[in-house]
Amino acid sequence: MTPIDRTEWLLAAAAALLAVGAVVMGQGSGLAWFATLPCLAFGAACIAWHRSPDESMAGVVLIAAGFVRLMMGPIGVGALLLVPVVGLRADPEARHLVAAAAGVHLAVFAAHQLAVAIGEPFPALTTVSPGEALGGLALFLPFTLLGHEPS
Repeated sequence: MTPIDRTEWLLAAAAALLAVGAVVMGQGSGLAWFATLPCLAFGAACIAWHRSPDESMAGVVLIAAGFVRLMMGPIGVGALLLVPVVGLRADPEARHLVAAAAGVHLAVFAAHQLAVAIGEPFPALTTVSPGEALGGLALFLPFTLLGHEPS
């Protein structure tokens, strides 16, 4: 078993705070307590990626971040924004991870809109408005413009 370094402690603390934020945001409801699972999984994925910074681990971070995004609405965009940082660190040409993260963001927005259209509640702590979807999508733009600069 590998000892935990300072960065991993900080990642674990961030995941714990994210989980506490989910409980507070959901006012202690059952769904809020359920939302702690993706938050903690996201922290574990970030720690695993820190130990093995390759594209496959970046993909695991993307999946976990997608669930955080799904449960926590616009606040979860922060988790998705870490995916391009993770991916570009693993491979400077990993722009497909930026596109995947943006795709998850838009898919969550579409799912919320579909739930509203058919009159069903969506299992999340918050909804996503069109403005929040557009604003979140704009946050991915700098990652698509940043490329690997030749040394």
